[in-house]
Amino acid sequence: MLKSVYHTYRGGCMLLFSLEGQEVVFLGTAFVIHSKGYLVTVAHILYRHDNLMVAPCHTGSEFFPLSYEKVSPMSVHVAQIRMSRDLALLKFKEDMGLQVPPHLIGRSEEAPIGSSVACLGYGFGHYQLHNQVLQQAVVCSKVQSENETRLLLFDTMVHNGSRGAPLVNLYDNRVIGVVSGRFDPSEMAKDITREREYFDTNISFAVDISHMVDLMAAEGLKPE
Repeated sequence: MLKSVYHTYRGGCMLLFSLEGQEVVFLGTAFVIHSKGYLVTVAHILYRHDNLMVAPCHTGSEFFPLSYEKVSPMSVHVAQIRMSRDLALLKFKEDMGLQVPPHLIGRSEEAPIGSSVACLGYGFGHYQLHNQVLQQAVVCSKVQSENETRLLLFDTMVHNGSRGAPLVNLYDNRVIGVVSGRFDPSEMAKDITREREYFDTNISFAVDISHMVDLMAAEGLKPE
């Protein structure tokens, strides 16, 4: 099942960069969601909305170089963004002739607690290790935030470069969430006045893909 996730999504999972002067700065992961040239990522890593680029992973050999600085970026722009849901819809500036797997978008209702999931992102991209990292996990809880954002908690510690990666249900190989980062319960309980401890848990979370479907609808897109 994990091999299937990797082979299905490796080509559509992109390195996300920002061009700052002559320097290319890694931001996180984005993945293709629609054949009309749209990608998904999380909004909080986009500290700027201009000069954004993506690049696919090099998949020409079984063992990738630990580090390589040269990439072939392609320009994208922010088509839709919703900070309250921590989601952003990006679009290629040119027609890329993309193909996406059929029925790419799944439903979190079909991944009850205890379900096996996987995510594929560039966990160590901030260290110029531009290699995809495939991680397996189990859905361990489902939480609704104060603003009614649906969050999927899973028991794997993702690294910052994997923010924006797809969370895939291993049952049907469909995307059910967009990885946002490590889960910090103190952020969910800001109204609690007692002293809070610092949490560095091995629990991560993803934004339910249904919120991205809403964002796609605002752009006039339907899931393929």
